[in-house]
Amino acid sequence: MLSIYKKIISPMKLNNIIQEELNNILNEATLIKDNNLKFVQVVNADFYNFEPYRTELDTNIERTKITVYWGLSFLANTEGIQEFKIEIEKVEGVYNLQFFDKQTDELMQEAPKNIADTPWRFHVADAVLQLGSGLYAKRLDFDFKNNVCQLMF
Repeated sequence: MLSIYKKIISPMKLNNIIQEELNNILNEATLIKDNNLKFVQVVNADFYNFEPYRTELDTNIERTKITVYWGLSFLANTEGIQEFKIEIEKVEGVYNLQFFDKQTDELMQEAPKNIADTPWRFHVADAVLQLGSGLYAKRLDFDFKNNVCQLMF
């Protein structure tokens, strides 16, 4: 019975398989998260696709400063950093919803709104972490139609 296995898997192949499996176990990635890698920044926010409940008026939301709470985590293995992830915890702030008369473009009403009242899904635009340079949030884009908040670095 052993002679059958010798013909199928040579000792060299068996050693290679064992070595590969050991490397896979040793190189398993570990998630590294730390409270020191959580950040709070106030950034400019733009707003898109807001659908008003009052159709007889035009609406506008001007660029506003919004606070974003974000963090950084690393997926590391014995060879180094396999991947880094940016996660947005929450956003805070107030934006000003403006209503304009469609005929005259006159400002008819303003309504302050809490950005946290909308259940946002967060997406991070391509972020590049380079040796010797910083990583700072630069802008937020809020898409009301899809309830998506995108963070740009």
